[in-house]
Amino acid sequence: MTDRKNVIFDSTILNSIQDCAEKNNLSHNQDLRPVERKTYFEEGDLLHNMFEFYNLVLRDTRTEILYDNEKYDDLLKAIADYGQWYSVQKELLPSEASEVIFQFNAYANHTRMDGVTVLEVEKPFTINLYKDDELGVYYTGKIDRYTDTPPYGLVARDYKSGGQRGKPKNLSNQFTSYCYAMNSELIIVDKVGFQKTLKPEQRFEHHPLYYNAFKKEQWKKDTIWWARLYAFYIETNTWPRNRTGCDKWGGCDFVPVCDANDEETRQHLLKTLYVIGDHWDVSAVLEKDKDLTNRQKMSEIAGNYGIDLRIV
Repeated sequence: MTDRKNVIFDSTILNSIQDCAEKNNLSHNQDLRPVERKTYFEEGDLLHNMFEFYNLVLRDTRTEILYDNEKYDDLLKAIADYGQWYSVQKELLPSEASEVIFQFNAYANHTRMDGVTVLEVEKPFTINLYKDDELGVYYTGKIDRYTDTPPYGLVARDYKSGGQRGKPKNLSNQFTSYCYAMNSELIIVDKVGFQKTLKPEQRFEHHPLYYNAFKKEQWKKDTIWWARLYAFYIETNTWPRNRTGCDKWGGCDFVPVCDANDEETRQHLLKTLYVIGDHWDVSAVLEKDKDLTNRQKMSEIAGNYGIDLRIV
């Protein structure tokens, strides 16, 4: 009998490993976050949770609430109340929360009659990509919504917020993994643009991405290769820097640490420029109780407006 090394990826960890091993070590092993925060992560999380609230109600009511103007207005008010509550948990400024709520309302109103039927919300999955006596490779994720979308039929859809227009990259671990897990060749990415100078039809784009069997198999082989490397990093506690990536992603948060002149300075920077944040758990998507508090709050606020929301 040999001891099998099991690697569990999600798109966040796989992306991080491919970007830079040391960046992954500092952000996901040591859980370090910069003291000077970049609020777009919290803003994206707020928007995502508001869409979860919205789609849970659409899942339960189908089109009924969309055709009742009074009930629909109440739904948007309820979600705005929830957004204000959630923004406090994330320590967002009122102005930052208001911007996200504005964009959510604009998107919801723009797509209100798009004919999409929501079947499942935050659909979790875990798949076994590879297993032998030495290595097991597993992949987890959670799909924003599984829908019946004319004219595509049954298809997964994922929200992405941002300030740039244009089609998302096809070579995406996240979107490829979703299609692999769902045994599908199609996913639709719904972009929520924050550019107020553009019309809604320009800011809110819907991009179908296609992944045939060949593309998914290539992704699988690449991911298994990265899993072997990741297992080596873990076993040897070795986290090499990708020095070609320091100026990417808007500038890496850990450039000051990696550019330190000596170990004493490095340790000082780690203690003064960063705080310990929440641990990123790749298996958390499978925990039924993880988001229970948020959904209980959604249900409570929905009830204040006479809307029945199932939290399961």
